[in-house]
Amino acid sequence: MNTCAVCGQENPAIARFCLACGEPFADSVAAAHEERRVVSVIFVERVDLVLAEPRGVIAEMVAAAAPERLAG
Repeated sequence: MNTCAVCGQENPAIARFCLACGEPFADSVAAAHEERRVVSVIFVERVDLVLAEPRGVIAEMVAAAAPERLAG
């Protein structure tokens, strides 16, 4: 059982926050920081691959959205 330092409410051991006042327990705050991960995401648009098959649906969508890309 966890006892809240703010309001004195007894909470089950699995609780990360006090069920009465919502105060986070110190051990759950430390555990939350350990679980964070840094992720890098790169989005790349490969128009040359889409245009290799000009009859494809994606190529038609690109042509409709940005016809200036097909001018080259």
